Amino acid sequence: MDRHLRRLKCGVSNNDWGKLGKQSIVAQFAVTTSAVGDNALDENKPYAEFWMGAHPSLPSYDLSTGQPLQEVLRDNPHLLSTQVSQRFRTTLPFLFKVLSIREPLCIQAHPDRNLAYDLHARDPLTYPDSNHKPEMIVALTPFEALCGFRPLEEIVHFLSCVPPLRNLISDATAMEVQSACGSAGNGYDPKTAEIALKRAWSELLTAHPSQVRSCAEDLIRFATSRPSHESLAVEHGNVLDLILQLSQHYPHDVGLFAVLFMNHVCLSPGEALFVRSNELHAYLSGDGIECMASSANVVRAGFSRKHKDVDMLISMLTYENLPPFVIREPTPYLLVEMNSRESTSVLYTSPAEEFNIIKTFLAPQFATANFRAFRGPTVLICTQGSGKIGVGHYIELIECGHVFFAGAGAEIFIQSCSEEPLILFQSFCEIEEYKSPL
Repeated sequence: MDRHLRRLKCGVSNNDWGKLGKQSIVAQFAVTTSAVGDNALDENKPYAEFWMGAHPSLPSYDLSTGQPLQEVLRDNPHLLSTQVSQRFRTTLPFLFKVLSIREPLCIQAHPDRNLAYDLHARDPLTYPDSNHKPEMIVALTPFEALCGFRPLEEIVHFLSCVPPLRNLISDATAMEVQSACGSAGNGYDPKTAEIALKRAWSELLTAHPSQVRSCAEDLIRFATSRPSHESLAVEHGNVLDLILQLSQHYPHDVGLFAVLFMNHVCLSPGEALFVRSNELHAYLSGDGIECMASSANVVRAGFSRKHKDVDMLISMLTYENLPPFVIREPTPYLLVEMNSRESTSVLYTSPAEEFNIIKTFLAPQFATANFRAFRGPTVLICTQGSGKIGVGHYIELIECGHVFFAGAGAEIFIQSCSEEPLILFQSFCEIEEYKSPL
């Protein structure tokens, strides 16, 4: 059966960093979609991620038939469209998630395609696929992250005024970083700056564990003492506050020093962060809707109890001091007709070809949205309210936590029916034309 609209049963990941029990929005959605029985919900268990897609690590299923989504797509490749099916080998090109974060995620990066291929071939248990993993997170609640390296002048300043950090970096390397920063004002040489930054980052991550532990204790004392360094206050608050916050979870971790190297990103609900392949990052707190190329590859360093590959992380990173790719105001999505001026639909445009994200807000009680046909597959999740969703003559009820897959060519109809607004997020992939490589 090749229905263009299918409700999905989705899987839950119980990573240690997830919020506990019903405090987690993931747990709430899991109960709604029958991924976890209400009686089976454990208030002392973390519910970290809600996976919506066809990745074999935690696949979704057609709720009515029990068939894995990947099998549905394999048997009905037209649901992807010819272009998407050819480009991505008859599989859903993106993985959609909900995240609910209680503790910081690891300092990490995701490999590009070439590196992912090599890592998977070498260690398929640690790196379960050969795909790259650019990703975007849209905040549902206030959300904090570290992403990319700070401007070099900020790192130089921290090296000069935070003694516990300085004690982990050699004199020669500290001077090299300072020299590279000084040359930035006289015909900036990006390559020199990248080499110096990489050397400093490498010395930090490869410092002896006993030295890291001792310096981390000194760093916490330094942060607690509230030194009178006004320049430690940056755009999103004093970095010392963030160090103390993170030390509650990882008091002796090298990740505490990463705060002094990385950009601190704060998102309000509705704002988004895009993370490039090979870009250093760590999500710290909050709830969000995340989409990525369909991959589960993670190269880890600090803030992690799992396998770490420090040498690989050091070698793979980009050291370009790029500002974080933050979307504060998404653009209006115009390929939809609505019957209420209070309703909105906005587009989060992704640089990755695998996905874009739409957020739709429908006013309470019978507001409607009619989407023009998508030229590729889409997955939708309702995060608030209730109503109806349909494609053609096929209509289902939709409630908070319900997830649907819609195939290429689907003209999706949505109607709110509750006294509160209906809010949906959807990820979709559209490719105009694909020419197979010779």
